Amino acid sequence: MATATPGPEETAGQASAGLDAMAPQGLDRCSVSSAQADTINARLSATRHLQAQEARLRLSAASRVNAGRCALQTSAAGVVYCQDARAKNSALGATVANAATLSRCRALLIAGRHVSLADSRPLFLLAGSTDGQVRPMLDVRSAAALGTMLGLMLGVATLLRAMLRK
Repeated sequence: MATATPGPEETAGQASAGLDAMAPQGLDRCSVSSAQADTINARLSATRHLQAQEARLRLSAASRVNAGRCALQTSAAGVVYCQDARAKNSALGATVANAATLSRCRALLIAGRHVSLADSRPLFLLAGSTDGQVRPMLDVRSAAALGTMLGLMLGVATLLRAMLRK
């Protein structure tokens, strides 16, 4: 059964509750705490948690998205867990997907088996295979080098501190 739980800032009548699970749930110009359905279409909406087989966000924001397939267009999402993620002109926090396709997006972390990027620059990219021009700010090799450097610096600082205490 599809449900939508109103958020504190929502006015009466903006969210649907008790919808049939097979019918797509539309969130249009509203703010809800959580929404759950087979298909969710959000436009000009804000949601804390979305859970669906298919989620489509346009000009919307979500803190957390759990979906089989997720499509974001000019939207923002904090954490996205899905099998197939597609985003265009969007901002993403962390995205974990089997397959991810990003076009003109900014992201903190992208993790997936297959990642396709077009004019997108994630800060961290963990992928089995990639398509497109991949220019992450921090890839696996540079992350390993950075971790090694920070570990050495921390080790030296710890040794110096121990020597100064004696």
